[in-house]
Amino acid sequence: MKKIKVRVIIENVNFLELIDRVEIFKVLNGGWASFKFYQCKCCGEIYVTELHNVKDVEAYDNNCIQCNMELKKNLLDYPMQILLNNKVVNTNIDLTFMADVENSIVKEFYLLPTIARF
Repeated sequence: MKKIKVRVIIENVNFLELIDRVEIFKVLNGGWASFKFYQCKCCGEIYVTELHNVKDVEAYDNNCIQCNMELKKNLLDYPMQILLNNKVVNTNIDLTFMADVENSIVKEFYLLPTIARF
């Protein structure tokens, strides 16, 4: 599985389950770039997929790079769901934000293969 670079905004969020803040990555989509995040619910590894003319993530033949669990059964819709203290937590994070390129960073994530559905 290859890695790609994605421009993200990092938001520090407090959850009732933790005293410390948790870093949440939000995709900075725009122009030609359109991405979606997923997270392995076994180990927390974050994956990305490109959304151009794609409707389905093809994770069927892939195992997690970190924990080797089957991704088909273990992907979370990140950041709406995250792995926190070994539990799946629904975050209700607002994904709308001002595209602030100055406060964004470029980070590498593993790219999930996709199936084109036109």
